Amino acid sequence: MKCVIVLDEALPVGLLANTAAVLGLSLGNHVAELIGPDIIDFDGLMHKGITAVPIPILAADRDPLKSLYVTAMEEGKELQVIGFNTTAQQCHHYELYSQTMMQKSVDELDYLGVCIYGPKKIINRLCGQLKLLR
Repeated sequence: MKCVIVLDEALPVGLLANTAAVLGLSLGNHVAELIGPDIIDFDGLMHKGITAVPIPILAADRDPLKSLYVTAMEEGKELQVIGFNTTAQQCHHYELYSQTMMQKSVDELDYLGVCIYGPKKIINRLCGQLKLLR
């Protein structure tokens, strides 16, 4: 299995960090095996489990992000796909986000980032041409 987060490279650094955090938290909520167990260090201090898989952060322009989201969703149940769009970013309450999303089609959404988890072969096919975010 593989995981990637793809972000709109034009975002300012604060929104890049926020988008990556939102996507990572959301994926961790849906894929329990991503997080390793707690670890005790030499001094007996406990360190909470962190991701057990690498998560490369890739870069794309905003328009290809929407295409990536739609294409990944069309792959079916093999992939976990989470999108973070401008509607989510602008709504400060989840209830408002939920209500607003029920009135929008995917064509109306602008994606800030997409997180994809699933078989390595599929993710490489979808994201292999993308560059690392720098």
